[in-house]
Amino acid sequence: MVEDTSNGTENITVDPWAVPPIDWDKWSKRGIVRLWQAAALFCSVPPESIGFQFDSEILDPIFGKMPAKVSELIDLAKAAIASRALRVKTLDDSATENSEVDMTEFASWACDFGKKVPPEFPRGEAKSEPAPETPLGERERTTLLILIAALAKEARIDVTKHSKAAGLIEDLTQQLGTRVAARTIEDHLKRIPQAINKKSA
Repeated sequence: MVEDTSNGTENITVDPWAVPPIDWDKWSKRGIVRLWQAAALFCSVPPESIGFQFDSEILDPIFGKMPAKVSELIDLAKAAIASRALRVKTLDDSATENSEVDMTEFASWACDFGKKVPPEFPRGEAKSEPAPETPLGERERTTLLILIAALAKEARIDVTKHSKAAGLIEDLTQQLGTRVAARTIEDHLKRIPQAINKKSA
């Protein structure tokens, strides 16, 4: 601890080993940062305070080496990059720590991994949950069966011959690249007469 009396008015105690606050405005504007920088920021450690050999920007480090919590997060991120769970913008083969990552993607990965994202850390827009599938109603099912019957008639497929018609339709679904098994098709074709009767009633 030293006292700064340069202003001539009062003594101010300065701790030369104190970790400076993170300039979130500066880092948020960057968007793309190096992996080790993203890990440091995520752990609320100013990247400027770390003496990391791969970065020429670090001139006066407070930490002589990478803090343990930052190092652990980097190791997790490196494993995620190897398994493609975390994407990088630019991969540094010689030092993965120096690869470039998008801060919002890093936050999403860390969140999915169960890590609590610091409130200041840049994040992407929250992903909306997909709407739950609604079971097909009886009326919709009847309508679809009638549409199938109409299209089959136009294609000259006799839906009363369930097995043969199912085989022909299966071939058509294969041509679309979305094969539906003949057995499944046959089960639906058997319901067509009932659907037509219901619609006609």
